[in-house]
Amino acid sequence: MKEKDLRNFSLLCSILGLLVLFFASKKLESVVTKISDLTFNDIGKRVKVCGNITSYYLSKKNHLFLGLEDSTDSIDIVIFNSTISKLNLDPHILNKNQEICVLGTLTEYKSGLEIIADNVELC
Repeated sequence: MKEKDLRNFSLLCSILGLLVLFFASKKLESVVTKISDLTFNDIGKRVKVCGNITSYYLSKKNHLFLGLEDSTDSIDIVIFNSTISKLNLDPHILNKNQEICVLGTLTEYKSGLEIIADNVELC
């Protein structure tokens, strides 16, 4: 194979690989889970849930604690100040009864489930 052909083939494979990764990541992140479907067996997994904010607390260290409820159940959401900064999120724009989607890691805290948020989308 000529050097030019090899370079073109490598470039094509790289582009195809990136496209596959892009679409696979979008498919994984777009699956919304009902809160009632989350179990202790899912701890450590990345999950996406959508619902209405039922409670809101901004700590002195600028960590945000939310209650989130969908039509099936409710769960606590933690958004650490580093995530708030990374997302360039103004915590004061969030209100009770506002609908949001949260992507994060399911964890256990005080014998219950909560989500440590990596991303927050306003709906």
